[in-house]
Amino acid sequence: LASRVLLTETSSLVVGAGMKAEHVVRLDGSEQSSNFDVTLRFKLDISPKDSDIVFSVFKGEGKKRTKDFAVIHNRRIYGGGAGEADNAFEDNTCTIVFCNSHSWIRPRIVKFSIEAITM
Repeated sequence: LASRVLLTETSSLVVGAGMKAEHVVRLDGSEQSSNFDVTLRFKLDISPKDSDIVFSVFKGEGKKRTKDFAVIHNRRIYGGGAGEADNAFEDNTCTIVFCNSHSWIRPRIVKFSIEAITM
């Protein structure tokens, strides 16, 4: 089966020392598909390169920050990484959270590319 790209985004965030930052991924009306068929692919680069960040992906948007809605929960990424998360969307949205609460001195810059694909 061929995959179909529904969405492609590239962005960056500065996550302050001791802080969290989030990015909401929304599929608009023309991109909507069965939420269970959509996979989120991601690639992350973290600066400074010798640092880490805690990464999570949650279904939907808003107050749903529990393990019940986590597709990826508290994965520590060093320097960068890539992967994919199946069934990452609920109501055509998912939320990516970057947590730097373990560092009280150094902020992190996270550059990321994401794709929402369906098979």
